[in-house]
Amino acid sequence: MKTSQIIQVEISFNEEKLAFKGSSNSISYYSNLTLAFEALRAALVLNEWEISQFNYTAIYREMRLKDNYVKAVRFQGTTFFVIKISRITINPKLNNFDLSKAPF
Repeated sequence: MKTSQIIQVEISFNEEKLAFKGSSNSISYYSNLTLAFEALRAALVLNEWEISQFNYTAIYREMRLKDNYVKAVRFQGTTFFVIKISRITINPKLNNFDLSKAPF
Protein backbone atom coordinates (compact mmCIF):
# COMPACT_ATOMS: atom_id res chain seq x y z
CA MET A 1 0.00 0.00 0.00
CA LYS A 2 1.19 3.49 -0.78
CA THR A 3 1.95 5.78 2.18
CA SER A 4 0.76 9.37 1.83
CA GLN A 5 0.24 12.42 4.02
CA ILE A 6 -2.74 14.69 4.51
CA ILE A 7 -3.19 17.94 6.41
CA GLN A 8 -5.38 18.04 9.53
CA VAL A 9 -6.81 21.37 10.71
CA GLU A 10 -8.17 21.37 14.25
CA ILE A 11 -9.91 24.32 15.89
CA SER A 12 -10.49 24.14 19.63
CA PHE A 13 -12.37 26.82 21.54
CA ASN A 14 -11.17 28.24 24.86
CA GLU A 15 -14.38 27.70 26.82
CA GLU A 16 -12.91 28.28 30.29
CA LYS A 17 -12.25 31.98 29.80
CA LEU A 18 -15.26 32.83 27.67
CA ALA A 19 -18.67 33.83 29.03
CA PHE A 20 -20.40 31.94 26.22
CA LYS A 21 -19.93 28.38 25.03
CA GLY A 22 -18.22 28.10 21.66
CA SER A 23 -18.76 25.31 19.21
CA SER A 24 -17.32 21.89 19.83
CA ASN A 25 -13.85 21.18 18.44
CA SER A 26 -13.74 21.15 14.67
CA ILE A 27 -11.43 18.85 12.68
CA SER A 28 -11.06 19.02 8.90
CA TYR A 29 -8.76 17.15 6.50
CA TYR A 30 -7.18 18.44 3.29
CA SER A 31 -5.02 16.92 0.59
CA ASN A 32 -2.40 19.69 0.73
CA LEU A 33 -1.37 22.71 2.76
CA THR A 34 -2.49 25.27 0.17
CA LEU A 35 -6.07 24.02 0.23
CA ALA A 36 -6.10 23.95 4.03
CA PHE A 37 -4.73 27.49 4.26
CA GLU A 38 -7.16 28.93 1.71
CA ALA A 39 -10.19 27.28 3.37
CA LEU A 40 -9.15 28.46 6.83
CA ARG A 41 -8.33 31.96 5.63
CA ALA A 42 -11.70 32.22 3.87
CA ALA A 43 -13.52 31.10 7.03
CA LEU A 44 -11.65 33.65 9.16
CA VAL A 45 -12.37 36.49 6.71
CA LEU A 46 -16.02 35.48 6.39
CA ASN A 47 -16.43 35.66 10.17
CA GLU A 48 -14.48 38.95 10.39
CA TRP A 49 -11.48 37.70 12.38
CA GLU A 50 -8.12 39.46 12.06
CA ILE A 51 -5.83 37.63 9.61
CA SER A 52 -2.85 39.97 9.37
CA GLN A 53 -0.59 37.58 11.35
CA PHE A 54 -1.92 34.49 9.53
CA ASN A 55 0.11 33.77 6.39
CA TYR A 56 1.03 30.76 4.27
CA THR A 57 4.80 31.22 4.48
CA ALA A 58 4.83 31.13 8.29
CA ILE A 59 2.71 27.98 8.32
CA TYR A 60 4.84 26.29 5.65
CA ARG A 61 8.12 27.01 7.48
CA GLU A 62 6.76 25.86 10.84
CA MET A 63 5.39 22.66 9.27
CA ARG A 64 8.80 21.87 7.76
CA LEU A 65 10.50 22.29 11.14
CA LYS A 66 7.99 20.75 13.54
CA ASP A 67 5.32 19.00 11.42
CA ASN A 68 2.66 21.16 13.06
CA TYR A 69 1.59 24.79 13.42
CA VAL A 70 -0.31 26.24 16.38
CA LYS A 71 -1.87 29.70 16.38
CA ALA A 72 -3.99 31.19 19.16
CA VAL A 73 -6.57 33.67 17.89
CA ARG A 74 -6.88 36.54 20.36
CA PHE A 75 -9.06 39.61 20.58
CA GLN A 76 -8.33 42.31 23.17
CA GLY A 77 -6.10 39.99 25.17
CA THR A 78 -8.53 37.06 25.33
CA THR A 79 -7.83 33.82 23.47
CA PHE A 80 -11.02 32.73 21.72
CA PHE A 81 -9.76 29.62 19.92
CA VAL A 82 -6.59 27.80 18.90
CA ILE A 83 -5.85 26.63 15.36
CA LYS A 84 -3.62 23.58 15.04
CA ILE A 85 -2.45 22.41 11.62
CA SER A 86 -0.57 19.11 11.43
CA ARG A 87 0.50 16.37 9.03
CA ILE A 88 -1.11 12.95 9.29
CA THR A 89 0.30 9.84 7.62
CA ILE A 90 -2.20 7.60 5.89
CA ASN A 91 -1.34 3.91 5.46
CA PRO A 92 1.86 3.94 7.52
CA LYS A 93 4.33 1.14 7.02
CA LEU A 94 3.42 -1.85 9.13
CA ASN A 95 5.48 -2.51 12.21
CA ASN A 96 6.54 -6.04 13.13
CA PHE A 97 6.87 -5.06 16.83
CA ASP A 98 10.53 -6.20 16.79
CA LEU A 99 9.49 -9.86 16.83
CA SER A 100 11.88 -12.42 15.42
CA LYS A 101 11.02 -15.58 13.52
CA ALA A 102 9.62 -18.46 15.52
CA PRO A 103 12.18 -21.23 16.23
CA PHE A 104 11.27 -24.49 14.47
